[in-house]
Amino acid sequence: SMSNGDNDAVIIDSTGAVTKPLQPGFSVTKSTSSQSVNAAYVNVTFNNEIWDTNADWDGTSTFTAPVTGKYLLTGAMRIDSILSQGGSVFGRIGTSNRQYLFGTVTDADDVFNATTTNYQFQQSVVADMDASDTATLAFFSNFATTIYNDAERTYFQGYLLG
Repeated sequence: SMSNGDNDAVIIDSTGAVTKPLQPGFSVTKSTSSQSVNAAYVNVTFNNEIWDTNADWDGTSTFTAPVTGKYLLTGAMRIDSILSQGGSVFGRIGTSNRQYLFGTVTDADDVFNATTTNYQFQQSVVADMDASDTATLAFFSNFATTIYNDAERTYFQGYLLG
């Protein structure tokens, strides 16, 4: 193994598997406090931290890249109250360098024939991030809707690929 101070930075075990226990990354879910969205981007807040290598997650809504690199970011949101006669809805993985929009429905009535609950928006991107850049998961709706507190359907994860 290769060490960084008192910690093993790279481990190759007897089977040849390589692990990097200090590699930056996080995984969080939302299981309390649904959030209202109406005519604005709302950053999803997360209350359950599953893991956070090197403490780069702020405990609420933001991951800060500790080093420059390419990061896999993946997120999902359960949305309730998508109106059949509503307007635009979409998700966003936002980084300091650029925005990644996903799940865009410009005219909700083209897709939903009744007010829809328990609908999941999800996306994965490989984002270039510089040291100290941030990443958030957000939702936009131009009518009143809700980001639901559902730990199995509302989550955000990131991992430094290299």
